[in-house]
Amino acid sequence: IYPLLKSRRLGQLIDLAGGFEASAFLDRADVTRMNFEVDGSVTLRTIVISLKEVLSGENEFELKARDQIQIKRLPNWSYGDVVDISGSVMFPGKYPIGPGESLSSIMLRAGGLNQVAFAQGAILIKASAKKREQEQIRKLVASIQRNEISRNRTRENEDNVGAQSELVSREELIELLLDEDVGGRVVIDLPAILAGDKTADIQLQAGDSLFVPEFSNTVSVIGEVREPGTFRFQEDRRVNDYLEYAAGASTRAMTKEIYVVRANGGVEQLGGGRRLFKFDATSGSGVRPGDTIVVPVNEDYQPTLTKYREVTTVVFNSVASLFPLFRL
Repeated sequence: IYPLLKSRRLGQLIDLAGGFEASAFLDRADVTRMNFEVDGSVTLRTIVISLKEVLSGENEFELKARDQIQIKRLPNWSYGDVVDISGSVMFPGKYPIGPGESLSSIMLRAGGLNQVAFAQGAILIKASAKKREQEQIRKLVASIQRNEISRNRTRENEDNVGAQSELVSREELIELLLDEDVGGRVVIDLPAILAGDKTADIQLQAGDSLFVPEFSNTVSVIGEVREPGTFRFQEDRRVNDYLEYAAGASTRAMTKEIYVVRANGGVEQLGGGRRLFKFDATSGSGVRPGDTIVVPVNEDYQPTLTKYREVTTVVFNSVASLFPLFRL
C-alpha cells in the first residue's frame, strides 16, 4: 500500500515498490477501481492496461485513490525449481525443471544410466507423496488423541488393571508416529520409462529426488527366520531355498503370509488365498535380484505347552461339570 503521488503516475509507484521482478508479465496489468455512484452505492470495475505502453509514455493512465494494481507472473515461470538425480547415472546432479516435466526427459538430460546401474532398484522420492504421508500420520495421531480423551471422560480405564501401562504404550506410540521420518517413496518402473513407455512415465515436481543404486545380485531374508541375512542370487533357487539359507522359519513365523518386497519398492504376496499379486512360492521365477523376502510374525502364536495346558483345563472343567450328573 503506497500513497497516491501528485503526478498519479503508475511508474513512480512501481519504483517505490522496488521495481519489477524477473517473473513480471509486462504485457498487461489489471487495475481494480472503486466507483461511487450517485445513490451512494459502490461498484468495482477492472481496467486492463498495457504496462509497456504506459511505462514507455505511449499511453497515459491516471491512477485514482484506492486503485489496486495487479502485476501478473509470466506463464510457466519457475523460481529455480530443481530435482536431484543421484547414483548410477552418467551425470548426477541437480536439474532445473519446468512445469509438467517428466522423469524420462530428466533422465535424458542426465545422460541415462551408467554400466553398473540397477534400474529395477531405482528409488523415487516425491515431495508431494511425503507431504501426504505426513498429513496421514498427523490425522492418525489426532484420532488416537481424541480416543484417549473420550476414554478418560467416560472413565473406561478405572476398572482396568493394566490401564496405566496401556496409557504409557499409547503415549509412546504417539511419540513414535510424530518422530517417524516418512519416506515419500513412489514405486516406478524405470526400465519401462527408459524404454519409452509413456504410461509408466511420471511427472516431477520441485524437491523430488531419484536415486539409482548399483546392481545388487543378492536376495535378503528378514523377519521370523532363525538367521536373517543377505544371500547371493541364483537363477535356479526358489523362495524355500532362500528360507533354508536363513536356517528356516522360526516357530513364531506366519509362513502362509510370506511376501516379497521388490527392489523398486513394490510388494507381492506369496502363498494361497486371494491376492492382487500372486505367484508360486516354489517357483524360481518368483525371486529376482535385489528382492527382500519377509517372513511375518504370527500374532496368535502360543507355545505348545500353553496350548496343551488350555486344552487340559477345558477338558477337566467339562468333566467336572458333568460329574454330578453321573451320580444321579
